[in-house]
Amino acid sequence: MKAPDPYSLDRMADIVMPPRVPLWPPAGIWYFALALMTLWGSVFLKRKLSRFLGDSYRRQALVELRSINQGDYATLSVLLKRVAMVSFRTEEVASLVGADWIDFLKDSCSRSQFDSPVKDQIANATTLGPTGKTDSSVWRSAVQDATAWIKHHQSEPHK
Repeated sequence: MKAPDPYSLDRMADIVMPPRVPLWPPAGIWYFALALMTLWGSVFLKRKLSRFLGDSYRRQALVELRSINQGDYATLSVLLKRVAMVSFRTEEVASLVGADWIDFLKDSCSRSQFDSPVKDQIANATTLGPTGKTDSSVWRSAVQDATAWIKHHQSEPHK
């Protein structure tokens, strides 16, 4: 009897494929990554929500700013003072008047200018009262500066 040919194609068997790798459950590192992303997302949302709720006084002030009559610099100054008293220590803000008040507004926000005509109107509004007819361009500039200050002033934490 003749020995079978070891290289014969009749003796060839199919290749056995391993089972498919399942997509679920993932490897342990993916559980860690998912937990880390969940933690990061919750911290991010908490900070956003906290900032949104903490800035409600700014949104309310902007609504009130739109309702102030043109040329009413005293009311504008009072509104800015109320916002400042929420954002800063009351002892620091309450006594400021005139040029000191304007300097405080300038120092606490780099985006608002409060330049000369606006500065004079706001600084003198609470002490001298209405100064008569007001220029609409000065009023617009005052409202723009006040809006910028309300939106962008850097508040300090209360101690």
